Amino acid sequence: MFGEVEVPAEVIADGILSCYAPLHNVGQVPFYVTCSNRVACSEVREFDYRAGVTKDINVFDIYGLTSREMLLRLKTLLSLKSFSPCNHHCQGVVEKRELIAKIISMKEEEECHQFVDPSSDQDLSEYEEKERLLRRLMKEKLYSWLLHKIMEDGKGPNILDEKGQGVLHLAAALGYDWAINPTVSAGVSINFRDVNGWTALHWAAFCGRQGPPNLLLERTVAILVSVGAAPGALTDPSPEFPLGRTPADLASANGHKGISGFLAESSLTSYLSSLTMDDQKEAVQTVSDRIATSVNYSDAQDILSLKDSITAVCNATQAADRIHQMFRMQSFQWKQLRESSDGVSGEHVISLLTTKTRRRFQNDGVAHAAATQIQKKFRGWKKRKEFLLIRQRIVKIQAHVRGHQVRKQYKTFVWSVGILEKVILRWRRKGSGLRGFRRDAIIKPDPQCTLPEEDEYDFLKEGRKQTEERFQKALTRVKSMAQNPEGRGQYRRLLTLVQGIQDNKACNMVLNSTEEVAVADEDFLDVDSLLDDDTFMSIAFE
Repeated sequence: MFGEVEVPAEVIADGILSCYAPLHNVGQVPFYVTCSNRVACSEVREFDYRAGVTKDINVFDIYGLTSREMLLRLKTLLSLKSFSPCNHHCQGVVEKRELIAKIISMKEEEECHQFVDPSSDQDLSEYEEKERLLRRLMKEKLYSWLLHKIMEDGKGPNILDEKGQGVLHLAAALGYDWAINPTVSAGVSINFRDVNGWTALHWAAFCGRQGPPNLLLERTVAILVSVGAAPGALTDPSPEFPLGRTPADLASANGHKGISGFLAESSLTSYLSSLTMDDQKEAVQTVSDRIATSVNYSDAQDILSLKDSITAVCNATQAADRIHQMFRMQSFQWKQLRESSDGVSGEHVISLLTTKTRRRFQNDGVAHAAATQIQKKFRGWKKRKEFLLIRQRIVKIQAHVRGHQVRKQYKTFVWSVGILEKVILRWRRKGSGLRGFRRDAIIKPDPQCTLPEEDEYDFLKEGRKQTEERFQKALTRVKSMAQNPEGRGQYRRLLTLVQGIQDNKACNMVLNSTEEVAVADEDFLDVDSLLDDDTFMSIAFE
């Protein structure tokens, strides 16, 4: 009930209802739940109608032609017309409740932030006011759509529209940075690909908006990278780009030198960090761990951005050199194994090469300890004798079963072969059939039909060559960013945004841990104070 108006509600989960608020004037009205009899069966609360939320907004005054199309597609995808009924007895209800509670808490936290900070809504132009109202409406649609999709039994929010893009791709293309965290929290992978293999980072770098008051494109890219988007992800091959394109390539094609250099450096450092090299102290610093140069009043902004860009070039160059050294080491080990492994199959050589590379670049003590324990167990005569005896018995049982199956079907098989031989080979083809067939005859291969022997390592060499070319192009983009003043400024802003996002995450983790400790402390009862309380003791012994 909204005042005197009763509206239907839909049960999303136990204790969670969804409904549409009817039209009403600005003000507060009583809000409660009924059993279709207009009688309250829940606590009566106050529902606040505010001004400006239901105002009609002309999208053509805010976005360009491409952004309008993206926005209309996002609205169509977020429409609640084709929802299947929820199954409250399905598996994973507890996990879905936790997801719903997390989404609702994120929505309430954002609303509280807007309510506490009213200065952001003051002194806005007509354009900014329209964009703010449109953003509020799209937030309501997104949160409602996520709550419904979480309770569905299908793919959930991991769906694509008619043209093959999902909510995360459209939100990144429109510069809706506020939609990334709730969508990822609802279960959508940050590297979720569309029908052409594009991720949200590709779409943000390709057609992200960059408004003068708010740097939407830079903030969207920074949030995607901080959440864990892969900066080196490749799109599907196309006739124009047979090797695919990275987000840095798309950003460079649109003239965003700073974003291109930032993503190129991030792809180099993230690839190097995924190798888990032994010398962790000398490892190259990733972009998420980088800290922008501290502001010094004697230095101008150009000097600070120049220092950050020089550090980026050094970092990217060092990462590219280490990756190249790793590839050269793999190639050298492959040649050594090929020379020393006569008569060994190519697959076995590749497995040996992979094992040596892992031993050089990885330090997995748990796995080595487990392998050592297994070898110790098998080295003892008692355990080895038991294992060999069990294996011999298993092999005998398997041989008996297979022999029985073959003998059981032998007569039927021979009869079938005889019928086929008489009908097809003798009568139909007028041939001699299987008479005079020699099983041990050796068929000499035709020398003209012999295929050239292929090296099993050729495809690995080709892949390594493409990877090296891609990394050299990334290093070139970082150097190009350092030579462009506008690109250097954009790179510094991105680095500052990522640093701020990481600091906010750390502060939130500290606050959550302190709240958990406080709640745990409140759970303990002061037994001495209860024993001294005469009222409590009299009640307890009555």
